[in-house]
Amino acid sequence: MRTDPISIEIGSATEPTRPQPAHFLLNFVALSLIAGIGVGVAKVSTTLYALHLHASTVQIGLISAAQMIGMLFMSIPVGLVLDAWGPLRLFMTGSIVAGLLYCLTPSVADPNFLLLCTALISFCMPSRFISLNAVFMQQLSRFGDAKAGWFRGSHMIGMFLLGPAIASTLVSLLDFQWVFLAIGVSFAATLILAPKVLRVYQPRPPVSVVGWARVGNQLALLRQHSGLRHSCLIEMLVTSCMMFFTAFIVVIAIRQFALSASTAAGLITAQGLTFVFALMSLGGLASRWGRVRVFQWSFSLSALSLFILGLTAQPILIWFAAASLGLGLGVLQVANMSRIAQIGEDLGQGQVGGLMALIGPLGAFSGTVLGGVLGQWLDLQRLFLFFMVLFVIAAGLSAKHIRRAHCISSNLQGVSQ
Repeated sequence: MRTDPISIEIGSATEPTRPQPAHFLLNFVALSLIAGIGVGVAKVSTTLYALHLHASTVQIGLISAAQMIGMLFMSIPVGLVLDAWGPLRLFMTGSIVAGLLYCLTPSVADPNFLLLCTALISFCMPSRFISLNAVFMQQLSRFGDAKAGWFRGSHMIGMFLLGPAIASTLVSLLDFQWVFLAIGVSFAATLILAPKVLRVYQPRPPVSVVGWARVGNQLALLRQHSGLRHSCLIEMLVTSCMMFFTAFIVVIAIRQFALSASTAAGLITAQGLTFVFALMSLGGLASRWGRVRVFQWSFSLSALSLFILGLTAQPILIWFAAASLGLGLGVLQVANMSRIAQIGEDLGQGQVGGLMALIGPLGAFSGTVLGGVLGQWLDLQRLFLFFMVLFVIAAGLSAKHIRRAHCISSNLQGVSQ
């Protein structure tokens, strides 16, 4: 055993310095929460600043889409260099550069400059999110699968619950120069906790020679595995709908319902609250109800909510539909994540995880671009009906696909017996 350099390093040097699971989890949740708050404040503040600059609908859509473009290009490359560079170095580099860019954003009062800064910042985000995700998944066995949703849940609480409320308060009290300075400071604040959380990561030997071949293998899985392809389509639909709602509900509420900026931002909070509740509390529905029933219920609730959002002229119904949409999307994503985890057991969690890191941002990007482009010719509020149609179609396809997969599985079990 002493001849194994890895076991010597882990056993004698790293293991004694690792924090206790409860202490690590507390620090991790705090770091994830602060990081989520910074992103949430930035998203809402960016939209309100675009309105302040009298940006067009297309410009608002492009600015919202630009928040995700870096995730499209950088998710897989960051995952490939994670073990070589280490999550702490990646996280700190991304936080520092993004914080400085946020401080620079209001220096030129022009929508195109806002678009440029937003796009540049997006290239820093994968180094933060993927670093946190890698450390959390590696440490998950220390505090149990019951806490598996805590990373995404704490991040979403900061992004969709606390962030919008803080952003609306800051915008009502301060000029945008000070608002974006506060965002930059929040990114710097994460550097205090980052070393305590990210240094526990144990890297695997990097395989840079075959790195890009692995990227091709990950993308080829979509062609080879129908279940993974179906799950990826659901993930894209959920993230696309969520990003469209987050990017444009404030604009819709202000322009068409004459709500104040703080009240409009509260709609994001309402939707985020029910989404996080479903994410952290309703993961066991699939085992009790059956996966087909859960998918149908969540698709139906989401479609009904989108129908109301697309047609109502009553502000009270907007609030109801925002909350019910968050619940429907949350249950749908929990059920889909469970299915993806099972697929990962067969194909390899690393390959599936790397692919999903690309699919989510791709869906979010498509949702904002769709809103920005179609919003020039159609009423923004009516675009919720377009998403409703997609959910109805997806509900039928999902039921058919899952039943077919269940029949195949049952037949295979019968043959094996």
